[in-house]
Amino acid sequence: MARSRNFLYVIIIFYLYDICDAKFEKNMIFNKININGTVFDQFKIGNIRFKDNYMFCSFPRKDNTNLSATFAFTNSSNEEVKIFEPYPNISINEYKEGKCENLLSVISFEIDHEGKIYLLDEGFYKNGIFICPPKLIIYKEKQEIDKYYFYIENKTDIQLEDFLIDKAKNYIYIIYHDYNASGIFLIYLDTNHKNNIIKKLLYNDEKLKEENGYILKINGEILKEEFNKTKSIGLSCDGEAFFFSFISSKMIYSMLTKEIYQQFKNSEKDTIGNITIYEAYKNDATSIIIYSNMGNLFLAGLEKNKVYSYDLIDNDLSRFDYKGLRELDTNKENIIFPYKMTFYNGKLYLLTKDLKKNIYKIYSDTINEKSYIYGCAGLKYQFNLSFYIMLGIFFLILLFVLTFVVAGNIQDKDINKKNN
Repeated sequence: MARSRNFLYVIIIFYLYDICDAKFEKNMIFNKININGTVFDQFKIGNIRFKDNYMFCSFPRKDNTNLSATFAFTNSSNEEVKIFEPYPNISINEYKEGKCENLLSVISFEIDHEGKIYLLDEGFYKNGIFICPPKLIIYKEKQEIDKYYFYIENKTDIQLEDFLIDKAKNYIYIIYHDYNASGIFLIYLDTNHKNNIIKKLLYNDEKLKEENGYILKINGEILKEEFNKTKSIGLSCDGEAFFFSFISSKMIYSMLTKEIYQQFKNSEKDTIGNITIYEAYKNDATSIIIYSNMGNLFLAGLEKNKVYSYDLIDNDLSRFDYKGLRELDTNKENIIFPYKMTFYNGKLYLLTKDLKKNIYKIYSDTINEKSYIYGCAGLKYQFNLSFYIMLGIFFLILLFVLTFVVAGNIQDKDINKKNN
């Protein structure tokens, strides 16, 4: 009887450990892609999203203008060479210098709950001058709905990294770096296309710089300098808070969007900087920030190959409940760089890059979080439902164990009485 109880304890401990520290499973591998009949082994994936059981990918062309398409989708998951179909068609994806209306180099994109796809095209620039300016194109069912051009004045070449859209307020955040500094563009999308105002948010601010003496290492190897320039940004699901962090920094910051937008409207300066910034400590280099509709903030940790989550109340960073959530199931000899995340159908998908080879891998794990594009549960009265579910499961298991132990002890006493 004692052996049975010990065996049961082992099962329970293993079960609880598995819940609390589950690992991502490898979902698919990209080492070659087939776009419109042509196979490529040199490419970069800018971002991934899922819609209607299709996976959409952006393929920036900055280093390879020969790619047949810069934005495409696929439903293949097991093929060695992934077959992609250009979106919305092959002709609009044609790369030609000076043909600015085409998709030249899509660095990132978003899909909202209405099925609209927002593409950020970095355009084409040379010696600090945009031959074709960056643009935001909005599609639905392969039909172009709207298009915004951004005329950015800059004396040196800039590299756009990623973007966020505050659809309710018509603002777009774009993170970038140039030879002088890293920064965030904040753009108001004028629906009449007459006044798309562009301002810099915290340009050359100390909080947008890497920490002195911080050396980014993954599996003991130092990453190249360009990876230290990448920043991560996120927007709370209720749109009330804007988050950002630097890879080579131990801090994560947030600002209230109402303060940002108020300064944007009232200040004549081209840089927004006088805003209250809240901060919290994190224990890993961060490459991406995304928000779930349950009020949880997720970070991808580079050095420890983990995904972390924060439980927030009222977007107050001082009330962070920080925890390690999932760990990547990777081989130690490879350098894995988890730099993009997304939710879809109750799963968290994580895009990683092998920095030694041009190989991308996607890992997935079920976390019972709906996609952040499907609404927001509301932070002011938010509680972590998953925690209470786990707590209930724990007490049920504990009740079962106690019942089992008490019944076993009663049975042992009965046997001892009979023997005596």
